Amino acid sequence: MKIKNYLLVALASITLIYSCSKDKTLQAPVPILSQTIPDVTVNLKQSHAFTVSTINNDAFTSEWKLDGKVVGSEANYTFTPTTSGTYVLVYTATNAAGVFTYSYKITVPVPVIGATPTSSKYISKVFEYLPAP
Repeated sequence: MKIKNYLLVALASITLIYSCSKDKTLQAPVPILSQTIPDVTVNLKQSHAFTVSTINNDAFTSEWKLDGKVVGSEANYTFTPTTSGTYVLVYTATNAAGVFTYSYKITVPVPVIGATPTSSKYISKVFEYLPAP
């Protein structure tokens, strides 16, 4: 009977030791950005893709803000400027453990039209507009 009790206690102890494990602690998101340089230059009407991935497959929500306005909530965002200027794109990843934020400064230069062999440095035609009678 004593051996049976010892075996029962040993089995219970082994079961208790191996069944208790630490819970996985949730960590703040650690996304991998495709573009890690904060200063980006994009030509007018040309697209530039920003993508985010993760190493450890932890779930988090994504948010893209362009000049303070939410423009996306996916892991990918494509920026296509319609006017020249300077823009601020902010990416935010959030989960229960914390927040990750990264900012981009996007410069869209004014397009320059180059001279051609038929170009003239003088005005070739002047239009005159008069107000309606």
